[in-house]
Amino acid sequence: MTFKTLEIWNCKGVESLAEINLDSLWSLEEIIIQNCEDLRSLPQCLHRLSHLSFLLLAQCPSLELECFPPLPLGISSFCLYECLKIKSLPNQLHQIIYLRHLEILGCKSITCFPRGGLPPQLQRLEVRGRKKMKHPVREWLTPLTSLQYLSIDDSAGGLGEAEDLMLLFPSSLIHLHMCDMRNVERLSSSLPPSLRTLEIQ
Repeated sequence: MTFKTLEIWNCKGVESLAEINLDSLWSLEEIIIQNCEDLRSLPQCLHRLSHLSFLLLAQCPSLELECFPPLPLGISSFCLYECLKIKSLPNQLHQIIYLRHLEILGCKSITCFPRGGLPPQLQRLEVRGRKKMKHPVREWLTPLTSLQYLSIDDSAGGLGEAEDLMLLFPSSLIHLHMCDMRNVERLSSSLPPSLRTLEIQ
């Protein structure tokens, strides 16, 4: 039997997935883990799932990770929603050359991107609902030369400060969504000509 998708939803009694034998699930392409209140650990060998292209972790409030396990280099979508105790992203994130879609929403313990930054070939990035980022937004946004969709809020570090008022967005950007920007008084005068949608919420 060849498994393509593993979904674990609403399993309040599950505390650990560390014991899962991923050798028998080598064909997995998608993993979705959502609303598992007591989950505290993940398998440490996720990087061995060479076919994995999509990973979503959502609403797992007890999942406390100081060091996020390495991801397979072929993954293209990685999403974290409301995992309040996850403190870091995978250290080799910038080396995942196929990653196109990254969402980090409501993960309040993640305050910085890993050393090396984000993979420059990202096309969609959503970063909202966290504590203030330690890295100024200009440091991690400028290298994203393929970015088409960006959604950020006032947790993006440095927004509203004088040096970021003239922030240069990637010239590839098509959609820009900004919300809860309490400290931003004006936008950059150099919005890219590629931009088709601007949403300020």
